[in-house]
Amino acid sequence: MLKKSMTFVLFILTFAAVCGEKYSVLVFGDTHYDSKELRIDMKLTENKQKELKRNLKNWETNVPLVIRSAAEKCNSTADFAVQLGDLTQGDCGARELQEKSFRNVLEIFQKELKIPFHSVKGNHDVRGKGAHAAYNAVMLPYMSKVLKQPVPENRAANFAVMHKGDLYIYFDSIKVDVGFVYETLKKYPDARYTFLLTHVPVLPGYNSDWLVPKVKERPEFLKALAKRKVIVLCAHIHITCSIRYEIEEGDIVQFVSYSLPSNLHREYSVIEGNIFDLPAKLDKPNKLAKIKPFFEPHLKDFVFHRYGATPRTSCGAIAHPNPT
Repeated sequence: MLKKSMTFVLFILTFAAVCGEKYSVLVFGDTHYDSKELRIDMKLTENKQKELKRNLKNWETNVPLVIRSAAEKCNSTADFAVQLGDLTQGDCGARELQEKSFRNVLEIFQKELKIPFHSVKGNHDVRGKGAHAAYNAVMLPYMSKVLKQPVPENRAANFAVMHKGDLYIYFDSIKVDVGFVYETLKKYPDARYTFLLTHVPVLPGYNSDWLVPKVKERPEFLKALAKRKVIVLCAHIHITCSIRYEIEEGDIVQFVSYSLPSNLHREYSVIEGNIFDLPAKLDKPNKLAKIKPFFEPHLKDFVFHRYGATPRTSCGAIAHPNPT
């Protein structure tokens, strides 16, 4: 059961085409690295106290075991690993502590993984006093080095690289710049597949309407992605699911990953159908009403992996996208 559960705390994406090289990428969702030693202010709100308790418990055993299992499975098969934001919890209270948090968690991943490790910016990574400066001081130079790209002049965590004929866009969903995406798509018109790696989702994935980009930029942005049949890899909403957006220009497939499991032995169930029916099925307040008119006619193939009785503890899935 543990081995089966482990399989579902990661995405292992395998990309192949009639023409082109086949390869795999290991994808982690939110990990929220945390430690009491990295907290200067323990006077927390009730919600932040719950988050700290969750993080400390899961980092005792579960998350290190997930990373180790992923390394054992993928070190010899995957080309690289990517973590989709909220690598850390944030809330350290001082820049130097947040910098140490980044360095600690990078060391943990690099100790186990023998393949390049990439990460995109999450909202928690820059949450708290001095956190933005800490991210710019540690993570931007790190990503610049591993991707062999210059540090962005505007300090936004946007990068674009080609890998074996495929385009990977590392998108800063906190300091949003849709122009970077448009320029990148134009620069690489012949990419086999195009992947947008973002922390905050582009399409609805659960009972949350926090999406990128802003409402006024959304129609043009989605058309641009659909024309290229972009595959979106994201996190943030602490579940695992997939969904497809279809319009005249083309379609977008989005996969959401989560890697902070509270229990590695839970059975999981699958919920499929209309995402806008999900809040009622889970007996949750409906937060999707505002975005329903825009999205509902175009959303298809929604699949949600639910663990146990608490959907927000779900962990992951295996996917083999093969867009045409």
